[in-house]
Amino acid sequence: YGQSKMPIHLRWELYPLAGEKSRPWGGSYLEASDWYKRPREHHSFAGEMAFLGKEVFFFREYFRRNRSLWYIVYPFHMGIILLVTFFVLVVIGALTTIGGVEVSAGANNTWGLLLYYVTLIVGIPALILGTISCLALLIRKFVDPTMSPYTRRVEYFNIVFVLAMFLTGLLAWAVSDRGFEIAREYMKSLLTFGSIEGLPSLSAAHAMLLTLLLAYLPFTNMMHFFAKFFTYHKVRWDDCPN
Repeated sequence: YGQSKMPIHLRWELYPLAGEKSRPWGGSYLEASDWYKRPREHHSFAGEMAFLGKEVFFFREYFRRNRSLWYIVYPFHMGIILLVTFFVLVVIGALTTIGGVEVSAGANNTWGLLLYYVTLIVGIPALILGTISCLALLIRKFVDPTMSPYTRRVEYFNIVFVLAMFLTGLLAWAVSDRGFEIAREYMKSLLTFGSIEGLPSLSAAHAMLLTLLLAYLPFTNMMHFFAKFFTYHKVRWDDCPN
């Protein structure tokens, strides 16, 4: 909201706008001396969303401009996206068990079986990708002379924090929670305001770190993904006369 109230930006005119077909080389309708006499050309919303989709799910600009960093940044963000999806699946699994439906490899219902295996398919890659890419990003920021001078100490702390969250989750899965039953039971205890006994130390550490990270996240630059709408739609692509 604060960004949307900032002063009017200076339109970037060095590249084509997403969703605009008449100027594939870039530029702007403002280049015409009588632009105000002509009807406004409306951009394709579908074209803009297609561009954003490629950025969000494939990091196309990183891939084109900094391929070596893309190999680290892309799996890192995919790990985050998968972790959020995994979290949602755990909540759904907990609600399912609260409703009296079993969620396990031996469940005698299709929904319980499907939810169990989808949670595995999403959760395990999320923890592996997140752990490896966090470690790779931390090393890259230390050793890359083009990145280390511009990396603040708080950014190193943030990466270590996220790495600890992913690593404890991965170890908890590998050691004691191969089917994420403990994760579902813990979420069930939160949703029902109950308690859970015998929570393994790694699972407890992961839950604690994840909770602290969610509380800490709004105060960090890791919230930049919410700014993508403003950066693209309201800055790069906004060419309304002011």
